[in-house]
Amino acid sequence: MIQWERCCVSRSRLRFKVEYSRAVMQVVPQDSYFVRLLSKNRSSLQKDAFMTAANWLTAARIFMSPFFVLIFVQEGLWARIAALLLIIASELTDAFDGALARKRGEVTDFGKLLDPLADSISRITVFVAFMWSGLIPWWMLLVFIYRDSTVATMRTICAYRGEVVAARVSGKIKAIVQATAIITILVARIANSLFPQYLADGFVSQLAWWLMLVTSLYTLYSLYEYLNANRHIWLKAAQVRGSEN
Repeated sequence: MIQWERCCVSRSRLRFKVEYSRAVMQVVPQDSYFVRLLSKNRSSLQKDAFMTAANWLTAARIFMSPFFVLIFVQEGLWARIAALLLIIASELTDAFDGALARKRGEVTDFGKLLDPLADSISRITVFVAFMWSGLIPWWMLLVFIYRDSTVATMRTICAYRGEVVAARVSGKIKAIVQATAIITILVARIANSLFPQYLADGFVSQLAWWLMLVTSLYTLYSLYEYLNANRHIWLKAAQVRGSEN
């Protein structure tokens, strides 16, 4: 009798899961991001949920960010060297995490979301430290924050609607330009500590200002190209909203 009751309960639960899945498939667009997740089997979902080696490498950039600030605010040659080494390690994780994921067959949806987030957190943390030390003005920092926030919002909306956002070469160049400017400024700070008679503080400040000016201008350009290349998504969304009204 008890076994028969358990069998009925199991069948009821199975029937509920099937009906729930059908209801979700009817409500959510069939090509959406969430339907693709629901259609995966349990093993792939578990693989997507756990941290892979590449995802740990990506997350390392986030973990390094507060340590960079703690080191950057310290005075002295060794603190400046340590800050440079930490940034180089952070940029290396950015260079190799994607290649590692593809080589090991561990490209996951979580990694695709984590990678741009780690890039934004690590680099904006550096720019905040630069502004705090007076190397760059506040409006340059806002350029970097607004660009990353706009792109992140666009990716989220498109993922919800099941749209594919086209990646741009300008985005990769933007990352290279930012990394080059950051490393150059940190090297100049070390040179200032080693040879203050040749590289004064004013020279380092002027170098940082011009480098970050070029970086912020190209960051704005990359935002424009990103929005322009994916304008069909916004036009489609506007047409759908207009037909609903």
